[in-house]
Amino acid sequence: MSADGPMVPSMDLRPFAVPPPELPLRTERLVLRLHLPTDLDAVLDYQSRPEVARYLLEEPWTREEAQRQLDKRLRRRHVDGVGSGLSLVAEHAGRVVGDVGLWPADETLSRGEVGWVFHPDWTGRGLATEAVCAVLDLAFGHYRMHRVKADLDPRNTASARMCERLGMTKEAHLRQDWWSKGEWTDNAVYGLLASEHAAHCDHAAQDADPAAAQRRAAEASRSGTPEEQAAVMSDFNAGVVEEFRAHHGRVGGPFEGSPMLLLHSTGARSGRRRLHPMVYRPEGSSYLVFASKAGADDHPAWYHNLKAHPHARIEVGDEVIAVRAEELPRAERDEVYAAQAADRPAFADYQARTDRVIPVLRLTPTVPPWS
Repeated sequence: MSADGPMVPSMDLRPFAVPPPELPLRTERLVLRLHLPTDLDAVLDYQSRPEVARYLLEEPWTREEAQRQLDKRLRRRHVDGVGSGLSLVAEHAGRVVGDVGLWPADETLSRGEVGWVFHPDWTGRGLATEAVCAVLDLAFGHYRMHRVKADLDPRNTASARMCERLGMTKEAHLRQDWWSKGEWTDNAVYGLLASEHAAHCDHAAQDADPAAAQRRAAEASRSGTPEEQAAVMSDFNAGVVEEFRAHHGRVGGPFEGSPMLLLHSTGARSGRRRLHPMVYRPEGSSYLVFASKAGADDHPAWYHNLKAHPHARIEVGDEVIAVRAEELPRAERDEVYAAQAADRPAFADYQARTDRVIPVLRLTPTVPPWS
């Protein structure tokens, strides 16, 4: 950067004559539209909450601040110069569930920045991912931007993981870079190039709705070819993983109230990293997992992975733990499985569906051999 401000590359990056975008944007589940004066109460409902403002630069909004911010957003209708921007509210089933903004990061308009805030009652459903995907489509498609970035507090792990799902790269971790609410806080910078956007964002959008994935997985368990069932279960697992990470290890639907972990294993044949959500049974500092596969007649892939490569990692809540897996001997397995089936009758049903003895494995925290 020069003393006169940011240096502009020598190539001609002067703004194109880009008209305002056609709005609203519509996705599978959302309508993204410009703000209206009548949005005050809906936006205040989530922007006034301390848990929403925790990792933002501002304090929770008062009604007066909400009105001031809304007045500013009403004018942000198009990215067409320095100080401009596009502010959209996200509606799901006619209800405002969050907002997304896009603004230029320099005077050439070739680089942009995106930000989002969503109502906590609607997180964990992939709606924020879906909304930001649509705005990135607009940035790279309609506005022909070369690059878009997002700045966030590194403690905001849910947003950091969403950036990663969108294909964004963590490019910097700036220590004590922001003065916010009486303290210096760190800043994580995530970036995405136009050439990277399509493949990553399309995949993230496909995995965005855990509830729909659960419904499709239930249907696949009753019909379809093995290949179709495997594809649907992959979609289902992706939805569970997203909900797990958005809610610090808690998952609803059929897993409501069950202790859950995410298992990172190494493919028995491929050697590639694999990720599987699963219910566990606590045992002191260890974790017991059940290779039930919902009562199928073959063992799940992750069981074979752990037998071939017993060193693995698990996510429990927001913590990542290195573990070593070992299969319980039959007598101990029978005792543990009976206790699990008594506590959670679905496991008794799983065993009744198959002639195989469902294995139980113990995951014991350890130091990984590569550390």
